Parts: sequence; structure tokens; C-alpha cells
Amino acid sequence: MTMVVGQGVEVARRVGWPVASFSTMEEWIGEIRFSQAVEDKLLMKHDLTPAQVKAAVACGAHDWARWDTHSIYGRRLILGGSDAEGPMVVYLRPVDRRDGLWECLTAWRTG
Repeated sequence: MTMVVGQGVEVARRVGWPVASFSTMEEWIGEIRFSQAVEDKLLMKHDLTPAQVKAAVACGAHDWARWDTHSIYGRRLILGGSDAEGPMVVYLRPVDRRDGLWECLTAWRTG
């Protein structure tokens, strides 16, 4: 168990558990899975690899995140982050939010 201190408040949490902020709920992105079809699309259409996507948004690397509900695609998390080559937007679907497991739907460079 670790102690997280923020704005004068000390909160106990276990390593790897979702991190909660008192102002907004942040999702923990611990592991991102890629289907072969998505991996192929990222590489061919957007010139991105799974490693680049993970570097930009996994394990607290993302700059921002917001939930979106689409009439066709359902509920997904949209994140913005950067890797060594620049900024990108990533769309993820939860597989197991409690364990921080997500499925990548798509991603692309924004810069």
C-alpha cells in the first residue's frame, strides 16, 4: 500500500488500483490490448505502433481524459497524450476498469 498526498489530503491506496482525485475521477490505464485488426490499422493508416500508444497514455502518461458516449460505438474513454514523436489522441474501451485493463479502439497523431 502507498500513501498519496495531494492538496493537504493523505489517501491510502494499493499499487495498481485506480487513482481517484477529489475533483475528477481519473481512470487507471495499466494495460492496453490491441486486436490484430486495430494494430494493423494503426500502423497502416496512422503510422503508430502499440508501443507508441502505450507510451503516450498508459500508466499515468496521458495529459487529459474524458468519457464519450456514442450512439453507435457506445461508451469509450478518449485520452490525449504524447510520446517522443509528438501528441496523439487515443480511444479506449474498458475491459476491466478495476484492474486497469483496456482495449484500444483507435489512435492518431494530432500534431
